[in-house]
Amino acid sequence: MKKVILTGGGTAGHVMPNLALLPHLSGMEIHYIGSDGMEKSLLKNTGVCYHEIECVKLARQITLKNLKIPFALIKSVRAAGKIIRQIMPDVIFSKGGYVGLPVALACPSGVPLLLHESDTSMGLANKLAYPKCSVLFTAFDSIKNKKSRCVGAILRDEIYKGDKSAALRKCRGMTEGKPYLLVFGGSLGAKSLNEAVYANIDALLKDYNVLHITGRGNASPIKARGYFSAPFVDDIYDFFALADVAVSRGGANSLCELMALKIPTLCVPLSTAASRGDQIKNAEYFADRGCLNFTDDADLCRSLTDALAKTMRDAPNLIANMKKLRHVDATATVAEAIKNAAVKAAR
Repeated sequence: MKKVILTGGGTAGHVMPNLALLPHLSGMEIHYIGSDGMEKSLLKNTGVCYHEIECVKLARQITLKNLKIPFALIKSVRAAGKIIRQIMPDVIFSKGGYVGLPVALACPSGVPLLLHESDTSMGLANKLAYPKCSVLFTAFDSIKNKKSRCVGAILRDEIYKGDKSAALRKCRGMTEGKPYLLVFGGSLGAKSLNEAVYANIDALLKDYNVLHITGRGNASPIKARGYFSAPFVDDIYDFFALADVAVSRGGANSLCELMALKIPTLCVPLSTAASRGDQIKNAEYFADRGCLNFTDDADLCRSLTDALAKTMRDAPNLIANMKKLRHVDATATVAEAIKNAAVKAAR
């Protein structure tokens, strides 16, 4: 039986694609190397053999504290290397993030290293791991390197199996006849999205039933008919099935899921003050193709209702343009490449 090591973590966007691959890697012995973080809890009931290492978050700013990062990274690479030697994998696949970097750097010569980049530009971890990789799969055609191959995003099969009636059973007190607005900020939540909803809740409830995923540790103070909130939901795809329009951050995985499901979306990307600017580039990519609208995070409290109204008016055109997108779902393609790499490596 061929062995594969999966890795990646830091945000759900670095973990969920690996979960999406699991059903497509049947017949392989699957191991996961990660930290004592989000990926550990998400992998808990999958049956995958989980190996934990200490990981250090990468930083772009030069500070006294960050000078310790190289030493911590070396320690993580050594720990990952020890586990890799014990497993003796046929192939390693990294989804990136600071959790995936030490595993990628510890990949022995002779073992194929496959990477996947979800954003329109390469993240720091994948940039550092790129020289060692056999191939860099990308979700967008904006990344053009010698070893890159644009295939699309890795999406879970479950996104297509959402049950709106199941979501409705959880959302009691909705108003019949109104469209459903889904607001979510990704696995870490989004403070400014929440504040904009709270500031505009009366206006929003006049036009929508509001489904508000606030993020862990961010309980909503609002109690009103037509409003449902939860810090986190395991069955987000049931809520996707119910949604007529969405407000989302600009994480590549979330946007690609919304595009695949043809949900009209108002994107509110993180600013460059809070990120490397990847979310803005992701939003611009889809906006340039007429697939979503986006607005500035700093101005959200004032602009939310008007921007949403425009998104609802634009919905027919947005949906039509989403249908024209190529390379949206690459799960089966990447899984097949992992299997093929394992077979070739064993020869």
